[in-house]
Amino acid sequence: MDANEQVYLGFWTNWSRGSAVMGSTLTLTREHGNFLIAFTALFIPFVASRFWRIFAIILHQYYSASSPRDTIYHQRQVLLCNSSSPETGLVAFIRLMWAWRRSASHLWSRILPVALFSLLSIGAFTVAGGFSSQISTTGEVLLKGSDCGIITALSTPNDLPSALGSRSAYWASTINSVANYAQQCYSNQSSSLLECSKFVTRTIPTSAIDYKAPCPFAAGSCRRNNSNIRLDTGHMHSGNMFGLNTREDQALTVRYVLQCAPLDTAGHTRNITLLDRNFTAYNYGPLNLLNTRNGVQFMSLADDDWYRATVPVGHLKTNIDVFQQDSYRPDEAVSPLGCVEQFQWCRDPDQGQCGSLGSPLDALYSAAPLFNLTTKELEPDRPLPQSKPAALFLWTYFTLFVTETALSAVVATLGPASLASTAFLSEGVMSGLQKNQWQLDVTRWWSIILAGLQAAFVRTAQGSTDPAIQNLIYKPGTDYEWDLCHSQKIRNGQYTSFSVFGLALTYSMGAVIIVTSFLIEPSLRCLQKRNRYNKYAYLEWEGSTAIQLHRVAHDQLGYGHWSRCNEKIPITQSEDLLAPFDISDPEHPLLAARTADDSPAEDAKPEPDSTIQGSSTEQDIPNTIRRARTDARAHVRRENDSPALDQDLESRQPRPSTAP
Repeated sequence: MDANEQVYLGFWTNWSRGSAVMGSTLTLTREHGNFLIAFTALFIPFVASRFWRIFAIILHQYYSASSPRDTIYHQRQVLLCNSSSPETGLVAFIRLMWAWRRSASHLWSRILPVALFSLLSIGAFTVAGGFSSQISTTGEVLLKGSDCGIITALSTPNDLPSALGSRSAYWASTINSVANYAQQCYSNQSSSLLECSKFVTRTIPTSAIDYKAPCPFAAGSCRRNNSNIRLDTGHMHSGNMFGLNTREDQALTVRYVLQCAPLDTAGHTRNITLLDRNFTAYNYGPLNLLNTRNGVQFMSLADDDWYRATVPVGHLKTNIDVFQQDSYRPDEAVSPLGCVEQFQWCRDPDQGQCGSLGSPLDALYSAAPLFNLTTKELEPDRPLPQSKPAALFLWTYFTLFVTETALSAVVATLGPASLASTAFLSEGVMSGLQKNQWQLDVTRWWSIILAGLQAAFVRTAQGSTDPAIQNLIYKPGTDYEWDLCHSQKIRNGQYTSFSVFGLALTYSMGAVIIVTSFLIEPSLRCLQKRNRYNKYAYLEWEGSTAIQLHRVAHDQLGYGHWSRCNEKIPITQSEDLLAPFDISDPEHPLLAARTADDSPAEDAKPEPDSTIQGSSTEQDIPNTIRRARTDARAHVRRENDSPALDQDLESRQPRPSTAP
């Protein structure tokens, strides 16, 4: 069944993140997820610009002083007021320091702190932008589980040949699928990572591998007592390894141990005669109807404990005799290998709450009391589990052990293809075997089994709608079991999951910064009007904006009839014309001073005299007063300036001829 059809869209809690708050998750389709990621990427730079605005206002007000100050002070104030972002502010302050680097006193102490703060702001919001990508989580999604059911490998009394065939085909397909996954994802040479992202964890790690393990059987059963293999998964967490999305206090762990050893044939053989032919029987236990390997020739001496091909059988050569190679056959017709599988269930391994390590049934019965289950409740006619721990324990047990995930099923289904050595087999000839080839073969079995354990939980949650195997499906019988069906996580690149906490934190903090940045200026204005705040500091901020500096420059030259001069946007009368630039000195451009011929509206009227006669219109009077104030300020400046500076100002800045 297509996993894309079973992914849950919306809000859910990913308990692997520790709590309901941190684990709150939103899953969207990839298209909608990309839109949210793009919007967040645009939102953060906007927040950065509004944060800089708050900082600029605070610093401007802190530095503000009504006494005369030097040029650097005023340029710093203007840059603070007019830089729109920390990036533009940083560039502007660097240019300011560079321009004054040889002539200003205390330059670095006055400008460098502001520049450094702008740099820190850039860095902080760049990092914030990087962390904003973390609101998109690791790609985990939740399955709906609407068709959930444990697909068993057990036959039922009413099995028909067609049902048996469907069951065999299903499990053969399943085991081949997990074998391909193991080959693709558990191999050290795996290169196709995209095919390894279907489970919550790419692989189940092996916590311990012992290539010098003792014989797992009775003394004298193994060919070697100290060169066998033992593999141990350690405690596999039901959430981290299998994707069951439960609270930590409701989780459990499973441990799987596999031990294998080549067996000694001495004392375990007997000769038999069937149909006038002599055979050797190997007696190690109950008969298992598995396909045996046909004879294989080896191109080199194989002294591996399992393959044991040391008997020369002649030469291998090509048809045209250009190549010839000695060949060998196994020492015996059969080389048996024995394995032991053990399991252990724990409720809390850190607290020692574990059953014994043993066979599946021994592990089940020893761990049952940890999950509030009695021995009677484990019988075939048992009542359905009535607690969450019991339901989780039994559901996961049956998911793992009534399905074809055991070693015997892997070997029976895949046959020789289950061996890693088949990579060296061609046309009945084996070449290039490693000295520990049998251990590499066992390791491949191990990988297939672990991949099968991962797949078992996902397969159970997805279930099947195939009518041919409906008689193999055990459906949930309680609400607790249905909760487990709705709690299976996988990875799916067609969807994007987001941390709701990350989204909420990003947008709430951003909203606070944005709202504060837009309210701080009206708040200062309100305080200033009520005489509860430094009037000069506020009006200097307002007057330092680019639009107000533009108004001041034209107003002091007598251009325009200005109003709303203490608001954000000052305006003139619609027919007013403002000053062009005087570029007669390209290295010192100025606004052109007014002359008697360039007044569009007021110069058409009689020029008022210095006493402001009653013939002046109401519009002429404010303009005349502004001109008088401008000349008065210029006169005071010339009185206080040095003669050299005064001469320089006189030479560079022509005076308006229309001033009274």
